[in-house]
Amino acid sequence: MLVMRNHQLLAAILLGLTLLALAGCREAPSTPEATEVAATATPTADAGASLQPTDTPGFPKPTVTPLPPVPTQPAKPKLPSGETFVSVSSGALHTCGVRSHGTVVCWGDNDEGQSEPPRGAFTSVSAGGRHTCGLRTNGAVACWGYNSDGQASPPDGLFTSISAGEDHNCGVRVDGSIACWGATGEHAPPDGTFQSVSAGDSHTCGLRDDGSVACWGVDGHSPAAPQGDTYVYVSA
Repeated sequence: MLVMRNHQLLAAILLGLTLLALAGCREAPSTPEATEVAATATPTADAGASLQPTDTPGFPKPTVTPLPPVPTQPAKPKLPSGETFVSVSSGALHTCGVRSHGTVVCWGDNDEGQSEPPRGAFTSVSAGGRHTCGLRTNGAVACWGYNSDGQASPPDGLFTSISAGEDHNCGVRVDGSIACWGATGEHAPPDGTFQSVSAGDSHTCGLRDDGSVACWGVDGHSPAAPQGDTYVYVSA
């Protein structure tokens, strides 16, 4: 009888402990770790929506700056058809000619205005690197185009002929002397009188009245003319 009572008491104690354990599981507060996991698992936006950087708070919406327009190159004048000329001269990438009625027309590259001659009548024209010079009917010189070294700024006075080089020019004045202008080192002509002159890249040669030739220019670019010969024409 005593043994039965002990067994019943033990069973009652075990039952009570089990009930207490079950009650504790139901009422136990959630831990911080569980709360964080639950918050992470809870969606904050629609499943089908995605936040873009421009829609996220704190990210400024980018400003789209349009690209600048591509600069257009000036149109290259073309050789006019049906024209007649009395003289023509070619430069680096352009050509100019004197029409039969005296006006000048140019074609080819025109990035520095070398193919835009002024109005008026000319007797001759000479195209250089990126500039051009022309001899007017009254003997004055007009130049146009690239003027980095003053090659498009002729001196005053009257000339009988002119010649344009890469970035310098020379001309024979009415008294036979030579004047040059443009890049330094190429415009130091010798004394004396000349019939004609021809400007090259970095040097110049002139035909004297006696038929001899004289050349000058940048060191190493002005070889001495042959001595003892006479000439009727020279070209640098």
